[in-house]
Amino acid sequence: MLLRVENLKKYYGSGSSKIEVLKGLSLEVDRGSIVSLIGKSGSGKSTLLNLIGTLDTPDSGEILYDGVSILGLDDKKKARFRNRNIGFIFQAHYLLPEFSSIENVMIPGLISGEKESHVRKRAEKLLEMVGLKDRVEFRSKDLSGGEQQRVAIARGVINSPGLILADEPTGNLDSENSEVIRNILWNLAREENSGLILVTHDLNLAEKADRSLSIVDGVVS
Repeated sequence: MLLRVENLKKYYGSGSSKIEVLKGLSLEVDRGSIVSLIGKSGSGKSTLLNLIGTLDTPDSGEILYDGVSILGLDDKKKARFRNRNIGFIFQAHYLLPEFSSIENVMIPGLISGEKESHVRKRAEKLLEMVGLKDRVEFRSKDLSGGEQQRVAIARGVINSPGLILADEPTGNLDSENSEVIRNILWNLAREENSGLILVTHDLNLAEKADRSLSIVDGVVS
C-alpha cells in the first residue's frame, strides 16, 4: 500500500466559528492506481490534498506513506519528503514566465541535489513524453495554455514521485486539451508506477479513473 489515510479530521476557525471540514476521512491508494475525488466546492477535496502533501497538518488521524507516518516529520524533513515523493500539479501552472520549458521542469530536480546533467536528461525525456520535444527552449510565456500545463506536469514528476496530487489540472482548459492532459497523467502514472489522486469537477474525467470517490460531509462516500 503506497498511501493510507486513517480517520483524518481537520478544523478551521475556533469557538462558535469553528468548522469541521474533514470528519474522519479514510482513503487508500496503491502504486500505479488512479483515484479521482469529486465533491461540491468546500467539501474538503483540496484540503485533503494539502494534508497528504504535508502542506498542512490535520487535527487528528494518521497519514502513512509506504507504511511510515509522515505527520511527525519536522519542517525540514517534510520539505525533503515533498520534494522526493510528492508531485504537485495545480489548476494554475505557476511556471516562471522568463524561464524556458526545460528550466522550469528542472527546478525541483536541482533542488533535490541531483547532478544537473542527470536532471536535464530526465527533463528532456519528460518533455518529449508530454509532446513538447520541439518546445524545450521556449519561454513559458510564449506557450499556449495547454502547453503550459504540460510543462507543469513534467515539472511535477521530474523527481519520479511515488504519489502525484493533481488539483483541478484541467480546470482552465477546453475539452480537447483536457483530454490531452488526462492521457498524459494516466500514462505517467502507469509508466512511473505512481499513485495518482485527481481532484476534479469534471465527471467525465473522474469516471475514467480506476476508482472515483465522492467526498460528502467531510468523509468518502
